[in-house]
Amino acid sequence: MRFKGLDLNLLVALDALLAERNVTAAAEKLHLSQSAMSGCLSRLRDYFRDDLLVQEGRRMVLTPRAFSLMAPVHTALLQIEATVAAPADFDPRKCDRRFVVEASDYVSEVLLGQVSRRLAELAPSATLAIAPRGINPEIALESGQIDLLITPDFYASPDHPSELLFEDDFVVAGWSGNELLTDPLSADVFYQLGHVSAVFGRHEEPSFAERHLPREGRVRRIEVTVPSFLQGVPFLIGTQRVMMLHRRLAASLSRHLPLRAVPPPFPLPSLREVIQIHRIRAADPSFRWLAGLLHEAATR
Repeated sequence: MRFKGLDLNLLVALDALLAERNVTAAAEKLHLSQSAMSGCLSRLRDYFRDDLLVQEGRRMVLTPRAFSLMAPVHTALLQIEATVAAPADFDPRKCDRRFVVEASDYVSEVLLGQVSRRLAELAPSATLAIAPRGINPEIALESGQIDLLITPDFYASPDHPSELLFEDDFVVAGWSGNELLTDPLSADVFYQLGHVSAVFGRHEEPSFAERHLPREGRVRRIEVTVPSFLQGVPFLIGTQRVMMLHRRLAASLSRHLPLRAVPPPFPLPSLREVIQIHRIRAADPSFRWLAGLLHEAATR
């Protein structure tokens, strides 16, 4: 089918080329041969009268014209998918969709395991792909790399709808044999103990709880830093170290690890985790169904 002289099938190829910025990668993404994708690029260049992708050293970069096409082309394809491809009546028993969810290791531990079991029970042909938290989850959501994002509300994108999934508070967790980890725990003992700290990203940003610790001029003795909450737990076992953990996470891990969790010696704000679905896909019944499974699991 053509629209003003453009074969609309080429829009899919254009979207892949602009996203991957590599002919071979774009061909693999669409399950085409490299020569077929090269042919698509040639026809697109003729239509737009622009090179679109140009070689710069060992990589290909977008021309200004290509960059201006990137967002509207992808949005148009998402709109087509939401309008045409989404079934009017969703039946989970017939669903063979691959749901891509971006979430932290914490959310995976406390929630997504339950969801995967319900998914296997209700939609046995569907699959769940968990994408690790990236540096720019908003871009992953906007580009369609992920279907659904679970994130703290302060990281939520203002460009897409969000809904509260659950709230959680924080505990001080440590080895169950740590005799200094008592309830109540004093601030003096809290600062006396060694700490495991979860830090994130290239700049090693502290966790939400650690950012809200009281600033009393006292400094924690951080003995171990880790890139995720789950990776920090083994460094607690058999030691007097402690770690700030979400209450739900500590309760889940305590079922199969020798952990103890006590309230912190000072108040901390609660964490609010929200669901975000791309604004175009928000009404898709399959995503609404998946969101329902998440809410169901979060209330257990």
